[in-house]
Amino acid sequence: MKRVLTTIAACGLGVLGSSAFAQEQAYPARPVQILVGNAASGPTDAVARIVAKKLNEALGQPFIVENRPGAAGMIAAQAVARAKPDGYTLLMVPATHVISPAVNKHMKYDTERDFTPINLVATGGFVLVVPTALPVNSVQELIDYSKKQPAPPSYAAMDLGSLPHLAGEMFKAESGVNFTTIPYKGGAPATVDLIAGHVSFMFNNMLSSVTNIRTGKLRPLAVTTATRLPSLPDVPTMIESGFKDYDIATWYGLLGPAGMDKQIVARLNNEINRALKSDPEFINVLSNNGLEPAGSTPEAFGQRIHDELLKWAAAVKATGLTANE
Repeated sequence: MKRVLTTIAACGLGVLGSSAFAQEQAYPARPVQILVGNAASGPTDAVARIVAKKLNEALGQPFIVENRPGAAGMIAAQAVARAKPDGYTLLMVPATHVISPAVNKHMKYDTERDFTPINLVATGGFVLVVPTALPVNSVQELIDYSKKQPAPPSYAAMDLGSLPHLAGEMFKAESGVNFTTIPYKGGAPATVDLIAGHVSFMFNNMLSSVTNIRTGKLRPLAVTTATRLPSLPDVPTMIESGFKDYDIATWYGLLGPAGMDKQIVARLNNEINRALKSDPEFINVLSNNGLEPAGSTPEAFGQRIHDELLKWAAAVKATGLTANE
C-alpha cells in the first residue's frame, strides 16, 4: 500500500511539474517590449505601434513600444542585443540598421550575429524635395541651378549615417556638385528649415513629404526607388532622372536577440504576416506612412540584412560618408 501511495504521489508531482513547465513555456505569458531607436511620431514608431497592436490582439498580451532614440538607433539596438532571448524584448528597425556598421567604427554589437530576424514588415522609399520657392522643377534643373550659384547650395541631412543621409551623399558624388551637408537630428527640424528656405533640398521620408507636397509647401523632383511609388505616381525616379543604378529603398523589420526559440519566432512571424495580408487597419497605417506591406520568412529577412550589409558597405566606402561618433 505504501508503495502504491508513493507511486501515486510521484505521478501527481510529475503532472504538476509538467503543468508548471507548460505554463513557463507559454508565450507570451506577460507583456512584451518593442524598442524603437527613433523618436515617436516617425515611420519606425508608427510601424512598431501597429505591429504591437496587432500582436496584442492576436496573442492576448500587451506589446509595449518604448522609444529610445539616439546614435542612429544604436542605443536601442544595443539594449536588445544584450537582452535575454526569451521573446520579451524585441526591436523594430529601419534600414539604417544595415548602414550603421559601415559608418560607425566602434559599434558594441554585431548587426547579424547578435540578432534574430523575425519579419520584414514594410518597404518604401524617399523623395527628393525642394521648397516651392526654389526655381527648379526637375533633378537636372536643380543641378544646373546649383552650378550657377556663387557657392554650392546646402542640403539637409537628417540623422547622420541614415539612408536619407547616404542618398544625399550619393547624389552629391554623382551630380558633380559639392553640396554643403547640413546635419539635423531628425526629419522634423530638417523639414521646417527646408520649407523656410534655409536649405535647398533634402531626401525625406514619404510621410512628411507627401503631406507637405499636398499643401504646396514642397515640390517633389524624384523618388529614390527603382520604380515609381504609388503615393507619388507622377514623380519620376532618380534612375529616370539620369542617375543610373540609383536605387535606395527603405524598409522596417522586427528583430529579437540572438538565440530566440524558433517556435516563438515562427508564431510572431505568422501573426504579422496574417495581419499584413488581411487586416485593413494595418495596411492603412502603412499606406498613410507612404509604405507598402511586405511580410517575409525569418530566413528571407535575414538574407536581406546580409545582402544589404555588403551593398551599403560598398556604397559608404565609395562616398566616404561618416557619422559623428
